[in-house]
Amino acid sequence: MIPRRPNSKKWAHFPQDLTLQIKDAVEETFGNQLKNHRIVTEGRIYPEEVLFQIGFLEEGRLKQPNFEISFDIPDDKSDVWLQLHKGIDLIHGAMLDYLEDEDNTELPLYWKKIHFKNENFYFQFSTTNTELENLANKLLGLEESNLVVSSPDSDKESDDAFELAEIEELKTLQ
Repeated sequence: MIPRRPNSKKWAHFPQDLTLQIKDAVEETFGNQLKNHRIVTEGRIYPEEVLFQIGFLEEGRLKQPNFEISFDIPDDKSDVWLQLHKGIDLIHGAMLDYLEDEDNTELPLYWKKIHFKNENFYFQFSTTNTELENLANKLLGLEESNLVVSSPDSDKESDDAFELAEIEELKTLQ
């Protein structure tokens, strides 16, 4: 995932339990349409922005449709989670449109500002295979990932999922 803000460099992982809850909600909502896909969720918290992605990957394919949101961290840090929930609703709507008619859905390939539920979000669509990208970054020693992947054949976490984010890392938001 590439942040929207050019000055976003240092980041903290989303808490893995939250990322898993979002993945489970996606599986519940889109279970029939994505039954042969692995759902990929990942989030990062930067000092000035929050970035979250939901993607899905069909077995045997390299192309992974990803729906990404970014939003600025509000002055009242307690509003971050409420704003995240609204952003997830935005992603769900875009995913629904995409799954109903992939060929006729126009999605922005670069960050596009969208006003949704009285909040400003930035949304983009990509086809980056995050598992391959994170493996390459790991091999190159560039960065760690907190990628959460579901498999259609199992309820276990992927070997690519890293340890839980420490609560202390989130204190940078306050």
